[in-house]
Amino acid sequence: TFELRKKIDLSISVEGATLNPATGKQFVAGGDTDLWVHVFDYETGKEIHSHTGHHGPIFCLRYSPSGETYASGSEDGTVRLWKLNNDKDDKKAAAGGAAEE
Repeated sequence: TFELRKKIDLSISVEGATLNPATGKQFVAGGDTDLWVHVFDYETGKEIHSHTGHHGPIFCLRYSPSGETYASGSEDGTVRLWKLNNDKDDKKAAAGGAAEE
């Protein structure tokens, strides 16, 4: 059986999410209202960075097994691949800001 391990309330509409399988320290979420892909810190729930580019709701998100790349799929008919740049992301998160690309 499954049990709830953690609940994180987000300020975005969530249609899909995925946990980084390599580290378990980040998760990616997307939805149907802002059309952005958001990366969050798993422990704090704070946004680390976000990406824009889709022109429709984001319903599918998956990390690669290495956790270095993730894909987002949208109703607009596109799949976008995003590469993590952890050095930059860590510096932005430490400064308390989200990097937008």
